[in-house]
Amino acid sequence: MRQFPPRRIVCLTEETVETLYLLGEEHRIVGVSGYAVRPPRVRKEKPRVSAFISADIPKILALAPDLVGRRAGGGGDGVGWRVSAASAVGGDGAGE
Repeated sequence: MRQFPPRRIVCLTEETVETLYLLGEEHRIVGVSGYAVRPPRVRKEKPRVSAFISADIPKILALAPDLVGRRAGGGGDGVGWRVSAASAVGGDGAGE
């Protein structure tokens, strides 16, 4: 993690989006899952960077997140690993 607490968060699950909004920390969110619908304003305020099992890795990296929140136990087509690897080497994470 580059910054603590993280200032730029990409949320790949609806739950992380809802939680941050409930805590009043929505200003930290820079990208969300396409399935995020609560609160309703999230669809207008935040760019969508992923679907359930896929994500736009270059778009996520362009947002320069300090933290990427994803589902525990995998899923997301290896998104967390690819984002971490890409940011470590400066690539796009596509070469899994």
